[in-house]
Formats: sequence, structure tokens, C-alpha cells
Amino acid sequence: MSKTITIMGLALLVALVCGGCEQELGVKKVSPAVGVLAGGEPVDILGSGFQPGMGITVYFGTTKASNVVVRGSDKITVTTPSSSEPKAVDVRVATDNGKEFLLREAFRYVTKSNMDIRDLGQRKSLRDQAE
Repeated sequence: MSKTITIMGLALLVALVCGGCEQELGVKKVSPAVGVLAGGEPVDILGSGFQPGMGITVYFGTTKASNVVVRGSDKITVTTPSSSEPKAVDVRVATDNGKEFLLREAFRYVTKSNMDIRDLGQRKSLRDQAE
């Protein structure tokens, strides 16, 4: 009987301690990492520790992305802003608790005519996963 109580007590202690455990917040990758100048395209930001209701702001260069949605603890989806010229930009993720993450030149704006076959393949692969 005392072994059962000890095991149950230990399980309760672990549940109480880890109930407050959260995966460490982090940002790893932008997918796809290429998009058109007009913007308006969905892009996933992969990482860890994201939570529903968490205030998150995402910037492509200095321009704020729209429609930021936490899809799971490891993924945020945003809509890309437009860009005036083809270029690589930093992607910055800022949270309402003051944490900020920077992925240097993590996204590349291209013109449709400038998009190469690898870019098209990456975008098609993403569309297939969404269906």
C-alpha cells in the first residue's frame, strides 16, 4: 500500500512540476523562404514554444506581416507584406513578453519572372502539404 501511495505521490509531484513546464520559445526557419513582391502569401515560421493567444508580431525587413496565427507549439503562419524590390530580408519575430528572434536574410522576395525552378518546387511542395 505504501509503495502505491509513494508512486502516486511521485506522479502527482511530476505532474505539478511539469504542468508549468513550457517548451523553450525559439524560431528556426521560414518556409517557404521565397515569395513574390506583391506579398499576400502564406508563410510558416517554424520554431518551438508557441502558444495560442500569445501576442506575436512578425516583420519581413521593416514591414509588419499580417494574419499572424499560432498553428501549434512549433508553427506560426503569417501573410507576407509586399516589397518594392527583389531582395533578401531579415525575418524578426517579437512576442508580447519581450522576447525577440531574428533570422538573417531568411526570406527572399523575387519577381515572378525571376523565380527559378527550385523556388517553384518549394512553393508547390508547401501547397501539397496544405491540402
